[in-house]
Amino acid sequence: MSTPDRKKAFISYSSKNTSDAEALCRLLEDRGIPCWMAPRNILPGDDYGEAISKALAEVDALVLLLTENANHSTWVAKEVESGLSNDKRIIPVSLGGVKPSGKLKFYLGAIQWKSIDATQWAGLIDSGGELKETKDISEPLDQIAEIIRTITPANPWVPADNCDEPPAPNGKRRISIKLHLKLIISLAALAIVASTYLLKPNRLQTTGEGVVAASFVPPHKKTAQLKHILDLSRKGDAVAAKRLITQLSTTHSDDRLIQAVSEHLDSDRRHASQENLNNLIDLLGKRTPATTDSNQAKPRVVACIGPEAKPAGANDALAMLFRICLRSELEAGGGMQVVEREALEEVMDEMNLGSSDLADPRARNALGKLLPAGILLLGDLIESGDDALLFLRLVDTETTRIVATLKETVAPDADIRTLCAGLAARIKEKVLAEFPLEATATVSNSGKLEAPIGSFHGAILASAYTILNSTGEKLGMARIEQLGQTESTLVVDPVLSGNPETVLVRELP
Repeated sequence: MSTPDRKKAFISYSSKNTSDAEALCRLLEDRGIPCWMAPRNILPGDDYGEAISKALAEVDALVLLLTENANHSTWVAKEVESGLSNDKRIIPVSLGGVKPSGKLKFYLGAIQWKSIDATQWAGLIDSGGELKETKDISEPLDQIAEIIRTITPANPWVPADNCDEPPAPNGKRRISIKLHLKLIISLAALAIVASTYLLKPNRLQTTGEGVVAASFVPPHKKTAQLKHILDLSRKGDAVAAKRLITQLSTTHSDDRLIQAVSEHLDSDRRHASQENLNNLIDLLGKRTPATTDSNQAKPRVVACIGPEAKPAGANDALAMLFRICLRSELEAGGGMQVVEREALEEVMDEMNLGSSDLADPRARNALGKLLPAGILLLGDLIESGDDALLFLRLVDTETTRIVATLKETVAPDADIRTLCAGLAARIKEKVLAEFPLEATATVSNSGKLEAPIGSFHGAILASAYTILNSTGEKLGMARIEQLGQTESTLVVDPVLSGNPETVLVRELP
């Protein structure tokens, strides 16, 4: 039997609360909401993790059975994170007023939790030791089912061979009071949560910062929307932040600033960014003293640590927006590896180096050890009447020398992306001039040069290099013909005379 308007719900729970989860599953299926629940819906021979991942991708909502056991379950936290990554509606059901803690507190921080006194349920138990569904029980369950039912167009439900058919929607429903009274109590609490949180189609609209459906968003309105989203994220409301940025990025897929914020909030990309930084640090650590001279190029690595809002508070979200946009524009321009502040903080925490203030001189020393050939992008965003003043500076981690300073006035209606694009171009010009790639290249039999310079170092295909001999005399010019990660081939013009075996190549700005 299949019904076109039915939805699917994934039941996430701790195995220590299996009986309660089974009761919740049956209550929802009684209302025509077919549920996916492990291990019930996992076929013999199926991989457990793969089955759960597939189910999370296909369902319309994740119903979280929130208990103290769930708060301490790594598996439940992973399921909730995966649900958020798949943009699923998260519907928490608290047993006995349990509040989220640990990772679940981060994921569910926006929800206000209410407790219902158990004495409200007195008199609902019949002589057979079962709990009948009265209006007080049915209405919260019906509301939850309606939330799931109206998320998206439903898919037909076809029961698996090892699944029970859901009972007829209009049949009499009973559950054991001995095992599940606490579950029914919490459903009334969920009704309060649902009416104040889950049924709102667009939380951003409740703040007056509604998402614009048109193809163009005025710069000041876009800035306000993105600041609001970043504020939600900074305060731990990851659910609302992800939902709102998904709406914006879907409607404005060609807007680079919106897409940059969307990428910043994507947990998978953040994990990949941290992994890339770990790999970069490992590669830098393998550079021995013998290879840190002109034999091997020093990679250009820019760490986007600033700007910081001064004073902290009102402009924190705007400063964060500038950091995200500058990182995006610098990456798009090429010529350097770009590291974001959050990835550095995670790595420094892992290494017990501390990261409370990356602009602090002590933190700079630690960063100098992590990124020995790095450049720090620091700065301040200072209130100045209706405007804000943006001050940026580039600092060499090896010498702590300030190699460049930049200043911009940020008006209330400023186009942040245009400002950052201009700043990124100036930063790139200064970095390439101050930190040219330089290494010893080998002359091949074909007359081309093989140099230990690649994309890892910030090299760009077709970029030009000066060829020098051991005394610094210019021998000619070369361009990168084939760009590798750490090795590249350069073509020479004119052909080198004297048949040298090795030469020095230095990048031209």
